[in-house]
Amino acid sequence: SSKAATGAWKSRALARPFAQLSAARVVKGRFTHQKHLREIAKPLVARGEFIFARELGVYWHTLAPFDSVVVLTPAGILEKSEGADALRLSAEEQPAVRVIAQVFLALFALDLNTLERSFRLSSPGEADRRWTVNLEPRDGAIAGAFVRAVVSGVLHPAYVPRRGGVC
Repeated sequence: SSKAATGAWKSRALARPFAQLSAARVVKGRFTHQKHLREIAKPLVARGEFIFARELGVYWHTLAPFDSVVVLTPAGILEKSEGADALRLSAEEQPAVRVIAQVFLALFALDLNTLERSFRLSSPGEADRRWTVNLEPRDGAIAGAFVRAVVSGVLHPAYVPRRGGVC
């Protein structure tokens, strides 16, 4: 069956990152975001850092090309640019914000079951300690925002050997 095939690639390709992220309460990292536009030959590139706290949401701090912060929670989205509030959207008042929050929080948690409701997922598996998931929108609302997203990460060791033993 198709569902069994989907489960098989998930278990093979993403078993280790899924185990790491599903157990983590907080994940910190750096990101590089590339946006490809038909009108511009080179992609637009943003770099920054993020903190995902499973019980709270995502703090997304873009450092370059300009300083901005987005805080995403199940309750809504807050965007700050150059330190001042630029945008505040409530999930209660705007149902689309709830959908955006669900998708992004599922991405950070690597919640593949939730993501499969909105995206066709595929993965080339792990290579050189990196994992990748390709997401293609299933419905028109999300497809209007982007054609495809690629999310990747680096596997971290479960323990670090120290002199005199293992921690």
